[in-house]
This record gives sequence, structure tokens and C-alpha cells, in this order.
Amino acid sequence: TVGFPLKDSSTSINVGLRPYAVVRTTPNMSIIVHGAVEYSNLVKTEEDYFKVLAGLEVAVFTSNGLPFTISVTPAYSSITTLKSNWLIETTGIFPLAKNLAGVVETDILFKVKPVFRLGILVSKLSN
Repeated sequence: TVGFPLKDSSTSINVGLRPYAVVRTTPNMSIIVHGAVEYSNLVKTEEDYFKVLAGLEVAVFTSNGLPFTISVTPAYSSITTLKSNWLIETTGIFPLAKNLAGVVETDILFKVKPVFRLGILVSKLSN
């Protein structure tokens, strides 16, 4: 992946590789292993950010075929001016409607205060 922020492209530039593999699938569930290597250059502060992670995700399919997913991912991150941190990222995605899902995400850091996020995912509505 290569990314540029939408608000201010001078904030950072990031690149990453995010491989995944489905290791088991049944009619009601899938198990996925995933990982990532990411690098960002925070232009305004001249800092470099590096992150490596590997985790496991379980998708359980509801009666209407929409998946509820939970992901647990240990990660290591480093920013030039700060000490490196080990953390655990957890993400839950739950269906709200056919093309709409809620997201709950936490970063549990071992040296600093945890981070908690809520969000909404909207998928392609029609062709």
C-alpha cells in the first residue's frame, strides 16, 4: 500500500505491505492470518515511523451471511523521537446492514495509555 493523507498531503507519506491468508474456512467461519510492515515519514516533524505486526482474525458468518469479525494482532512500532513500543491491536467489525458495518478498535500499548476508536464502514452500494 502507498498512502497520502486526504487533509494535508504534507503531513506524511506511508508505504506498506499487508499480506494475509485464509487458513481455514467452514460454512459458518473463516480463520485468517495476517501481517504487515509499514513505514511512514512524518514530514512536518521529520520523524520516521516503522511498524511490524502479525495476527489472527476470525470471521463468523451470521444467519444472513454477513460476517462478524474479531482480530487480535501483536505489533511493534517505532518513532524516531520516541521509544519503541510493543502493543496489541484488536479490531471488531459487526454488520449493521447489507452494506454497512460498525468498527471498534483498540491499541493496547504496554508503556502508554490505550487508544480506542469507533467507526463505520460503508461498502460498494451497487454496480
